[in-house]
Amino acid sequence: MKTRLPVALTTDRASLDSRRFHGGPEGSREDCDLSGSGRQRSIAIAMRYANQVSSLAFELVIPIGGGMWLDRRYGTSPWLMIAGVLIGSALAALGLRRLMNELDRNRQKSRGQDRSL
Repeated sequence: MKTRLPVALTTDRASLDSRRFHGGPEGSREDCDLSGSGRQRSIAIAMRYANQVSSLAFELVIPIGGGMWLDRRYGTSPWLMIAGVLIGSALAALGLRRLMNELDRNRQKSRGQDRSL
């Protein structure tokens, strides 16, 4: 049994592609395609990449900060900070690899679409 959601919360792709939001006075209505075209798609992509880059920074900084805090707490300076650097570097490298793989997949998809046109 499919649960009916309010129109604004519907998430199936067909309804999102067909539905448009309208704004402004009647004579100057601008359609905003929810399927992700134009300026909105560019902003969404930029926000996703900004999120991934900031995640990379946190993956590096948080283990180092945790290592420094533990060093101060237990008097083991600098060993836990060095462990934090190693752990943070490994996490950041994995995150960077994930980001590069995604960028490569997106580039290959766009090349495939360009060739089919």
